[in-house]
Amino acid sequence: MNQPIAKETQTEKKRSFTLIELLVVIAIIAILASMLLPALNQARERAKTSACANNMKQIGLAFMLYLNDYGRLPKPWTRNTPGAINWRSDLFRYIDSSGFKEDPNSYHLCKTYLCPTVMDPALQGVSYVMSAKLESEANRTERALASKRKVMVVESNVAGSFRMSPWTHNGYEWNNWTAITLAWDKRHNKSMNVLFTDGSLTSTRIEIAPERSESTRTFNW
Repeated sequence: MNQPIAKETQTEKKRSFTLIELLVVIAIIAILASMLLPALNQARERAKTSACANNMKQIGLAFMLYLNDYGRLPKPWTRNTPGAINWRSDLFRYIDSSGFKEDPNSYHLCKTYLCPTVMDPALQGVSYVMSAKLESEANRTERALASKRKVMVVESNVAGSFRMSPWTHNGYEWNNWTAITLAWDKRHNKSMNVLFTDGSLTSTRIEIAPERSESTRTFNW
């Protein structure tokens, strides 16, 4: 019995990429990556800025809880040793109750006090500083705070700092431009977050120079 003759079908022949085609594909991928990476970096920075704002909102809530309990805000700084006491240590139990119970002095490890964009180990736990104008108890009372919205906490880039004012900072006059540059840290696309005594938060690109003048000062301290 004769076997049926198989009909030859036309199929596309498989072939490998040439070197030129491979280089073209790699070039296209590189171009696409170069277009996408800036967008991804911007999205990442926006997320960090949002996380920083959330940190400051939690700090603002802790300030309000402290104010409700004591009728005044904590002092920006009380003492270093023995047993450092400052606004961060005073608010620690309101922000992280379990961490406070475990070790009341471990407030410097609290992530709420650290801006996500800070990479310098020397600034761990010291991303934010309190207004030195609130050093006076008269300015920290509930009545005084209700009279006018004032700066309460701002971002800073000075290691070991707890407080800041528009006049002096860690003993340096504000006409010392080196101290000014170090003090205000505009880490969020050249902007900084500012927390006010009424608990509100804003992001600003305010320049340092106008802050030096009482007549042109944008924020109330």
